[in-house]
Amino acid sequence: SNYRIEIDSNDLILLYTDGLFEVHNEEWDQYGEDRLLSAVQKRLTYSSDELFSELLNEIRSFSATDGFPDDVCMLAVEYCGDRSQTIGKVGISEGKS
Repeated sequence: SNYRIEIDSNDLILLYTDGLFEVHNEEWDQYGEDRLLSAVQKRLTYSSDELFSELLNEIRSFSATDGFPDDVCMLAVEYCGDRSQTIGKVGISEGKS
């Protein structure tokens, strides 16, 4: 599938693997994508370094094992934009497994 999104200058695109949110606590509740989205929204003004550190700390605290049972990868891309143009367009292709 192809998707097109509009981004503004200074927008941050966060990419991550499922190991980041497929973490369970002692009651076997999953951290999940909703909690991850909420955690990111609380930290919209953070730099990518601060955001990564805070997310990892929060999820480790949630985890029953204080860790991640699966691999975790996060990548942040900040669109700095062209000063004469306020909107950029990014095409995203979704690969098939």
